[in-house]
Amino acid sequence: VAATFKRTGSLIDTIEALRGKGRSLELLDLVPPGPMDEFIADNEVLDPTSPDAMFEGFTERGLKKSWHLGRNWMKHHRPFGRKPS
Repeated sequence: VAATFKRTGSLIDTIEALRGKGRSLELLDLVPPGPMDEFIADNEVLDPTSPDAMFEGFTERGLKKSWHLGRNWMKHHRPFGRKPS
């Protein structure tokens, strides 16, 4: 891997050069984050830096503390296309 990277100077070219049959790295088809992804990130619903927090009570992390902010955000952005009642 190091020799191929030194020769190509590119991580992508190194991956492409070393791809073969069987298990291999493949390019991901990435989708830009949407409004719900931003809501989850802003309210610490799923935090990859501390996955154990997922098992803590809501009072011990940011979701309950910022619930009103999230609820107001949902009212204004309508990510699911619902109309105000």
